[in-house]
Parts: sequence; C-alpha cells; structure tokens
Amino acid sequence: MDERHNLLDKAERAIRAAERLVADGFSPFAAGRTCYAMFYAAQAVLAARGLRYAKYGGVHAAFGEHVVKAGEMDPRYH
Repeated sequence: MDERHNLLDKAERAIRAAERLVADGFSPFAAGRTCYAMFYAAQAVLAARGLRYAKYGGVHAAFGEHVVKAGEMDPRYH
C-alpha cells in the first residue's frame, strides 16, 4: 500500500472511531477523531501531488494553496 492509501486508511479508521465514540456518548472526543480524519485525507491529497507535510499548519496552508486556490474545492469548505 502506498502513502496515499495508508493515509486514507487512517482517515477511515478515525471516522469509524468517531462514530463509536458518538454511539457511546462521547461526542466531544469524537470531534478530535473527525479532525484527524480530515487531516489525514488532506495529507493524502497533497501526497498525490508529491507534497508532504507533517504538521497541521503546514497541511492546512498547503491544502489552501494547492487545492482551494487552484479552484478544486469551494473555499467555504476550507
């Protein structure tokens, strides 16, 4: 499995964990898992472009520059 698939797998597992946390009444903790799912998915999109960032701020900024500003995503969702 390549890096992109590993990141998307991590995103999927984070979503599943968030769903379980919500089902068990731990919604505030599910929000954190959901944020990580988005982080991993954004890393995968950037990795597909040959870009790698490990920190949240770098991923967020690069996603805005390379995906949102490129017109590939509506800015209101960034």
